[in-house]
Amino acid sequence: KAIPNYKVLVLSDYGKGTLSRKTVAFFINLANRQNIPVIVDPKGVNYSAYAGAYLITPNLVELGLASSLPTDSDEAIAAAAEHLRKTCQLENILVTRSSRGMTLVEPDRVSHFDTNVKEVFDVSGAGDTVVSFLAAGLASSLKIEESVKIANIAAGIVVNKTGTSVAHLSEMLI
Repeated sequence: KAIPNYKVLVLSDYGKGTLSRKTVAFFINLANRQNIPVIVDPKGVNYSAYAGAYLITPNLVELGLASSLPTDSDEAIAAAAEHLRKTCQLENILVTRSSRGMTLVEPDRVSHFDTNVKEVFDVSGAGDTVVSFLAAGLASSLKIEESVKIANIAAGIVVNKTGTSVAHLSEMLI
């Protein structure tokens, strides 16, 4: 089986039962055999279900619950993400931290990205925005750090709006 003409695969797990462990493993293995990076927006506390994923994107609360470790400082966040990265066989973890930006944990590097958010009106859809811009960046052959920077800008735009909304290119270029 093959995934023709795809450059990235996104699995958004809303915890509704559609993405069973078996289904997730099937798609991650299929994508990995074709060198297609897999981005997972995880749910639950057992991230070993996403073993082999290129990148997962838990928020700060999800990271704390999944790792059972503190997340009250940059160092603690990096340690909790690194713990999950290693124990769950994940390549990279991007922790979304609401108005405090994002933390990217790679095999040999931790990077913190500040946000330019002045005021948060509504976080609805911010995680989906991050995942979609990460996927677009990686599919366009951008490096992971570049994709994270763009996703961070886009997330900052949507949380400044009320309700579920989108970040338009014209807003990002300002």
